[in-house]
Amino acid sequence: MSVLLSAALLITGHGLQLTLLPLQAHTLGWSSDLIGLTGATYYLGFVLGCLFIPRVIRQVGHIRTFTVFVSIACISVVIAESIPHWLVWTHVRLASGLAISEPCHIVQIVEIIAALKDVKAAEVADAAWSNSLRLFKLDLE
Repeated sequence: MSVLLSAALLITGHGLQLTLLPLQAHTLGWSSDLIGLTGATYYLGFVLGCLFIPRVIRQVGHIRTFTVFVSIACISVVIAESIPHWLVWTHVRLASGLAISEPCHIVQIVEIIAALKDVKAAEVADAAWSNSLRLFKLDLE
């Protein structure tokens, strides 16, 4: 349950970051090319994360992986605000993209839990959905 709430907060803050960092770069007087480069490195990091993170999850587990990559995402925002240089931002955005791709591996997590509990993945997904609805007091069914 705490992982779901953490993921929700992370995604909300991340949405703000995706909007505000390019605006900040424009305010700093950066060219459109530099702003585009920093944005492109974010998506490069995201793709690398999609390729790399499933192995990390299998080796150390989801909670540890989630904790480390959320920390990286948070630290990247602090670094970007502290050091407004395009070269630093390209590295920070790469790290941010890598880190933010971790919550997107929920399918692998469902499969791992299903295998551990010896049930079908659909049962785990249904249980997670029901728990989320209950947690957030939503009536969508």
